[in-house]
Amino acid sequence: MIANYESLATLKLLAAGYKVFVIDYLGGFTGPQAYVNNIEAGHAMLDAARTAVDMGATTSHTPVGFWGYSQGGAASALDATLHSSYAADVNLKGAYAGAPPLDLINVNQRIDGTMITAGALMGLNGFASRFPDVEVHVDNIMNEEGKKVLKRLANECIADSVFSTAYTQTKDLMKDGLPLCQHMRDTPLMRWHMDQQLAAAHRIPDVPVLIISNPYDDIVSYGQAETANKIWCDAGAKTTFLRYHYDSSLPGTGLAHMMPGFAASDTALDFMTQLFNGNAPTSCTVRDLNK
Repeated sequence: MIANYESLATLKLLAAGYKVFVIDYLGGFTGPQAYVNNIEAGHAMLDAARTAVDMGATTSHTPVGFWGYSQGGAASALDATLHSSYAADVNLKGAYAGAPPLDLINVNQRIDGTMITAGALMGLNGFASRFPDVEVHVDNIMNEEGKKVLKRLANECIADSVFSTAYTQTKDLMKDGLPLCQHMRDTPLMRWHMDQQLAAAHRIPDVPVLIISNPYDDIVSYGQAETANKIWCDAGAKTTFLRYHYDSSLPGTGLAHMMPGFAASDTALDFMTQLFNGNAPTSCTVRDLNK
């Protein structure tokens, strides 16, 4: 088991008077879930807001804000870009997207051979479980050891996987000896799915978005958040882009990725409170949060 790293943020939001709903990945309690399928994750957040209305916990007029860090940050980013086309009935006021993994090929290349190599393989499991053609392709490219690892990871959380799969090189799990990121980049089937995720991420949000990213992030590169912010701003979106500087002495452990999420939670809460009080940003801003 692993502690829910959003628990602190949830408690802060509850203490500030917000009603909070928390979603999980699509999928069951056993077997692979839709990990890093950002489009489905964005849809799930919007569906959850609709469900809150159906349950009588809110109304269609209740203001809604989305909050997430890391994978949750990608989900939050995608709910903002998909809101107008998928769930315009949700009274969305804004979204906080912390360190969002939007370019999945880049993330997979970055984490291959680190303590959390399993994250790439869990993502592969997730896409294979959602798309039969991907499942067939994965079965064709993985060697027997790779298939064993995927099967084991289907029922492990990220904490378990640190002990079972840390520092594994994905090239050692492939029949042809090429790393997973190269298969994702060069295989038309895999590339199509990755391009769809990135295209959805780069659609323009119709609500203000707070983005927090660490220039020293060792898991989700700063550049992909910076790129998304520029695309959104150039198209007229209203974003607040904050750089939180944290340089870990232990690269590849995820510390430089996760620590800003805890440190910046008060800033995210203030952003959300301003939105709910009608003080939405009128332009894009970029600044350093702790420098």
